[in-house]
Amino acid sequence: MAETLEMLRTLAPEPTVDLSDLAAALEAVMECEQASTSCAMAMIGEGEDTAVATRRALDCADVCQATLRVLSRASSTDAMLMQALVQACIIACEGSRLECGRHAEHHEHCRLHSEAAERAATALQDLLDGMA
Repeated sequence: MAETLEMLRTLAPEPTVDLSDLAAALEAVMECEQASTSCAMAMIGEGEDTAVATRRALDCADVCQATLRVLSRASSTDAMLMQALVQACIIACEGSRLECGRHAEHHEHCRLHSEAAERAATALQDLLDGMA
């Protein structure tokens, strides 16, 4: 996290967001994107009737990826766009967290994904709350 924070200080000398919150959000969203993709692939590989959960996991992974790209250039991004994307990512993470959370007792990948989605949603909400 320190490396990410230092990179952000170099790239964004006058940020409109708290750099610590931004670094935490970037790391949490990256982890969630990876967990979402892994979970979706595991569900597909298991051949279970998990179409809704698989779709939500893939949607979450895609929204996380877009959010990562925009947040990585936070100092030169339109504030309204950033806020809207952060809100969309929170929605995707929460939906995926809830859906995979229903399978968490039976599938380790769903538990890990649900936990990562919860951490990402929390970090993103902290970032959103601190945006100027």
